[in-house]
Amino acid sequence: MKKTLNAIFLLSGTAIGSGMLSLPLVLAKIGVIPSVLVILMFCGLTYFSALARVELNLQSNQENTLEKVGLIFSGPKVAWLGNFSLKILMFALLAAYLYGLSSIIQSTFFQEMALAKIVIIISVLLFLLIISSPRVLLDLNKYAIVGLLLMVISVVAIMVQHFRPETIIHVPCEIKTFSVWSMILPIIFTSFGFQGSLHSLTKICNNDIKLLKIACLWGSIIPAVVYVIWTCSVICLLNAKFPESFNKNVEVSELINLLSVACNWGFVKTLLLAISATAIATSIFGVGLCLKDDFHTFFSKILDRKASIGVSCLCTVIPGCFIAIFVPNAFIHVLSFAGMLLVVIAIFIPMFLLGKVQQSFKFKALNSKFIMSNLLFIGIAISVCEIYNIFTCGLFK
Repeated sequence: MKKTLNAIFLLSGTAIGSGMLSLPLVLAKIGVIPSVLVILMFCGLTYFSALARVELNLQSNQENTLEKVGLIFSGPKVAWLGNFSLKILMFALLAAYLYGLSSIIQSTFFQEMALAKIVIIISVLLFLLIISSPRVLLDLNKYAIVGLLLMVISVVAIMVQHFRPETIIHVPCEIKTFSVWSMILPIIFTSFGFQGSLHSLTKICNNDIKLLKIACLWGSIIPAVVYVIWTCSVICLLNAKFPESFNKNVEVSELINLLSVACNWGFVKTLLLAISATAIATSIFGVGLCLKDDFHTFFSKILDRKASIGVSCLCTVIPGCFIAIFVPNAFIHVLSFAGMLLVVIAIFIPMFLLGKVQQSFKFKALNSKFIMSNLLFIGIAISVCEIYNIFTCGLFK
């Protein structure tokens, strides 16, 4: 049971993070019901794409990274593409998370301290966590997720007292605007993005097919449930108290302030800040562990165990720290760009490599042409949306 919970919380903890902040910002414009439907759709997409990625590890009978399975089933070109895409994605996410968590801490406790100093302090703490036993990080992640869920339930219970059921029907919708959807699709896929942790998952589960399937299923469902409850509550509350906020782009700090004012209770702001910080912290744990394992696989070939772990942890923390310091104010756009990279890692490369597999699949659902064609179609749609965003908005504009 402990192994099962650790596996589920690794995935759900990695997934629940940026979405707590970004989804209410981007989904507010399409309304409650479309938001619920699109979150559930991406829950299914995440589950089946996770099965496709885990299938490759099962077929290779090892806890391989995407680079390694690409090398096994195709060759060095696909291996290089998978490794490059994963590294860029993980560093982009880690930088966004470090920056977001540092901003929350600065605005709450240390207004006079430079943001760069806070980023460095958090990076050092992350280094100390990932260089310690993985069990410590997994246990910490598990407790953080439980605490996050309890805080979300508390805040939602307070928020629902401030709007009526008919508020759901009258939330403004802009579902016909392509520019709105072009930002939503990549960001919501990134919000479920635990695929980079799947080789760590297979290591935890010892290639147990049943356990892997349970972990992928609940690792997709738990974020979906949290996102639906949280996002719908936020949208309804904003529509009831601040309907003018739907006509402008609201920043993360402004969103927290609006919610605390709407609830008219100072303690709510503290809970909101704690939710935001905890959600991002759990994602930092997942991404940090993934990058460490990935680097350790490489450095263990040329260094002894202790040196390999130390160098792997440094390579994990330093690039993300520098990006967070020198590329600020890019929270939403970085997450959107990460969505396109995640499509390559989670859909395009696994589907291509599965076509090279000569044996029958361990997960029978992957034999469905309907499921696989829909994965490919949605992946293409997400990529098209982000290419549109890049050429119309600019990546860091």
